[in-house]
Amino acid sequence: MKQFTWWAQKRRSLFITELMGLFRNALLGIIMLVSGLGCICWIGTWSVAWTWELTNMFYNSALASLIATSLSVVLNPFAIILGLSILYVRYQCALES
Repeated sequence: MKQFTWWAQKRRSLFITELMGLFRNALLGIIMLVSGLGCICWIGTWSVAWTWELTNMFYNSALASLIATSLSVVLNPFAIILGLSILYVRYQCALES
């Protein structure tokens, strides 16, 4: 009887450990998904706002538009690559667990 009780306790503790692992992975997945997509959206929005501010600051000059457009062209792919790499890491973590 003692051995059966020990086995049942061990099985229950393994179940709780697995449940906590699933909860941790789900929470990590949500955090990484939100941070990946948020990074894309935030830097994209920031570069559009920067373009608008620079253009208005220099009275709609062509040079300000050129500088702001160059910044947007450089920052947006960086944001997309960073966001997608976060999502890829999350995908790899999901495959390993």
